[in-house]
Amino acid sequence: MEKIIDARGLSCPQPVILTKQVLDQNPEEVIITVVDNPTALENVTKLAKSQGYNVEVEERAGEYHISMIRLEPTNEQELLAPEPAGNVAILLTSNLFGQGDEELGKVL
Repeated sequence: MEKIIDARGLSCPQPVILTKQVLDQNPEEVIITVVDNPTALENVTKLAKSQGYNVEVEERAGEYHISMIRLEPTNEQELLAPEPAGNVAILLTSNLFGQGDEELGKVL
């Protein structure tokens, strides 16, 4: 089933706020936000991608129909973007980063 958000005529951040509310309430649904300006298109697209959605845009008569479908995370995605683990401490035992070129290791 689809949820359609009509955000035509609204200036940012209103289209983003409306889209975020619907995404949060309907994570399994296909969400379509309709906007009529490039700024809203860009901001809604950034929001959806940051929330793990695949985004497709169709332009129709000066309006943008932004379709968002939630992606299932793969193991690779989970490794690249792990969930925050609360308080984390990292112990560095060297003033170098990596191995090989010591000068580059000092810069990094």
